[in-house]
Amino acid sequence: MVGGGIFVPDPALGWPPGAPAGLPEQASTDSVLHTVCGAAAFLSLIAAGLLIARRFAAQGDRTWARYSATSSALAFVLTALPWSDGSASIRFAVGAVLISGWLVALSWRARSDVA
Repeated sequence: MVGGGIFVPDPALGWPPGAPAGLPEQASTDSVLHTVCGAAAFLSLIAAGLLIARRFAAQGDRTWARYSATSSALAFVLTALPWSDGSASIRFAVGAVLISGWLVALSWRARSDVA
């Protein structure tokens, strides 16, 4: 996640406002590194969600197992599957909020387990 924030993507897909609607012909090194770091972070969180869902299922906690698996699956569908370029920014934002929300809820649950 830090790498995705350090490396600045090229203006594209209408973001920031006024940027071209499509993708640039040649991506900058920063843009490629932003994409690689961001993809690695998202895929890591998605994989973690699935692994934790499996753990909860083994412990008999079906609610948290379902929540973890569903959050991971939806984040994957929103961010990894090919969709139209016009919806990419919104899909990534929704996927980020979804998987980050799951991580916050999981952290809150872990905090209450320790207290």
